[in-house]
Amino acid sequence: MKWIILLFMSTSLHAQVLPFTNTLNKGGSEFGFYFNYFTTAKRIDSEGEVITLEDGESYQELRSTFVGRYGLVDNLEISFGLEGKTVQTTSIFEDEEVSFSGTNGTFAFLGLEYSFDKTDGPKYSIEGVTGQYLNSNSEYDGESEPDNINLSEQGNYIHAGLNMTLFTEANNFFSGKVLYRNPAPELSSEIYAKAEYLLGFNNFAFGIGIENVSSLNQDPYTDDPENKEQYYFGATNLYNSINRAWTAPYLRLVTIGQKWRVGFNYFKVNSGVSTDLGDRFSVSIVRRSDKDNTFTKINNRFKQYSIEGVVTKVSQKQNAVVVDKGAVDGVKKGMRVDFYLSNFLESNELIASGVVVKTIASKSIISLRKRYSKKRVEDGSLAMIEEF
Repeated sequence: MKWIILLFMSTSLHAQVLPFTNTLNKGGSEFGFYFNYFTTAKRIDSEGEVITLEDGESYQELRSTFVGRYGLVDNLEISFGLEGKTVQTTSIFEDEEVSFSGTNGTFAFLGLEYSFDKTDGPKYSIEGVTGQYLNSNSEYDGESEPDNINLSEQGNYIHAGLNMTLFTEANNFFSGKVLYRNPAPELSSEIYAKAEYLLGFNNFAFGIGIENVSSLNQDPYTDDPENKEQYYFGATNLYNSINRAWTAPYLRLVTIGQKWRVGFNYFKVNSGVSTDLGDRFSVSIVRRSDKDNTFTKINNRFKQYSIEGVVTKVSQKQNAVVVDKGAVDGVKKGMRVDFYLSNFLESNELIASGVVVKTIASKSIISLRKRYSKKRVEDGSLAMIEEF
């Protein structure tokens, strides 16, 4: 039976770097805008006590981030970004509402990520990021009415850690990451962990996950929070915290095209210490151009196949293979054949092509003519035979 593989759909899920461990190929690039909106519902102090907002109190922030990524070599990419923030907050001071709003560039970063070649098990990558907050905060005495607002932490930021992706045979995957972070000189170091399970479909993906921050409890003011230097950020405990920690389950939806993807996330921060509880929404718009992407270089069209087979034998010189389809299946000498990875999840990656040189009743010999990947055709590789 004749059927059509829509390669622009089947390739886009993993080519669009949804797993935490995927990196760009050499010369590939990706640029995107990320928008995160958070609104505070309640605050939690450093002792874990929940503080309900007073009537009239509020805090909302919108973080807008530009992120670029570039493949230095295969498996190694560099990333960079710049973040701006808009804050709107109202506090109560001596029974009067005090409102502030502000917009400014707040953070810039540079990072590297290296991904290890995938084996039969999980795929791994390591990453490191260094960043710099762009603002210098003014101290606040905590007693007089504030006359300005700070928008972020100050100083430098670093993180480093490990990512992991476990692929299934049903076009889905589980991704996780664990990072050591030093979020700012005046904050305790912490462990950031994130895990998600993503269901992949033709041109979109849906997932659930959880984000967690655990403090290493290194803040020198752990037992003396009243004497820590104060900065006014509005009706929030998100900044200048003491041993902050939080947990936030989330939902993720990504729509995927050949070069573009749009993502939607909803986080519910439902527990923590020295932080805020509330809802966080994010939207991302990303454009990708991966120079070594097989689809964009070779198969930028609908490709119609008539027969699907499997490689059963590879010649010693790796220049010819035998597939399990032959004359009785309609295979004829001269037909073109494309070979894909045998793993169903990654069967979108074209690794070689060839031409049928001989057929018998139930087998055919194909001469390999061109390779498109460092991966080799092997027993079990998928052989897609084009219409003659």
